[in-house]
Amino acid sequence: MKILLFISFLSLSLVSSAKVENWKGFLELLEKDKLRVYEIDKGLNELKNDGIVFPTAIHSSFQEYCETTLGFKTKYKILDYCFTMVNDSNQEIWCQLNVLSLRRKVVYCSLMISTDTMFKVINDKKSFDDLLKAHNKNFKIMADTSHLYYNPLYRCVVNTGYECEGGELIDIIWKLIKNKNKEELMKWCHSLSPEIRCYGAIGFLSLQTNGLSLNKEEIRILDLIKNDKTWISYCDSCDGVGCITIKELIKNYLKELNEIE
Repeated sequence: MKILLFISFLSLSLVSSAKVENWKGFLELLEKDKLRVYEIDKGLNELKNDGIVFPTAIHSSFQEYCETTLGFKTKYKILDYCFTMVNDSNQEIWCQLNVLSLRRKVVYCSLMISTDTMFKVINDKKSFDDLLKAHNKNFKIMADTSHLYYNPLYRCVVNTGYECEGGELIDIIWKLIKNKNKEELMKWCHSLSPEIRCYGAIGFLSLQTNGLSLNKEEIRILDLIKNDKTWISYCDSCDGVGCITIKELIKNYLKELNEIE
């Protein structure tokens, strides 16, 4: 038995030890089945001398904060890698690789270059489907998987719009609030993305503050999100981007609403 285990480990080491020679090789790596997080780390490190220029870090501190993504105990994590790539014209291009993982196994990854999503790959469909089932069970919902912002790897910086200039998403939320579009706000609240869920809750809270009543289901989902201790990115005024729990951000947002009144 020990011999078989050693042979299996040796085989895995040989397979995963192939060096990523160039950017094309790294893209091929991302599409691999049974991909592990350490292989992505290794591939990015090997590309440092192949036209990839990193900032001060690969967001290691942010990975540390993003250990829960559903608002309840889970082994799923979202890892964000941000870096710049030098192209043939010697221009630096911003890149973001988002990875959904389970026990260091890559479940789903999404690569964005500049503002365009280059591709999305589900590396482990069973684990992804299990995540969806767990999400629906936890929130007692049937989420709309075709919704634009359903994607668990849709990463954004939550901005309440009071301390910072409004971004694209908060502008959309203000329009939904103005039109009292509770149906669309509920879809945001169903998202696997914690930041999108937070935006949906902000929409419902604003409607409540403006005197619009919510039904029992809307209140139930809102209460779940209001107590969510998932860490998210948010606009920290002139200090840039910070990390905060959804629960704390909504608490601060309610305080802002009361001060405006």
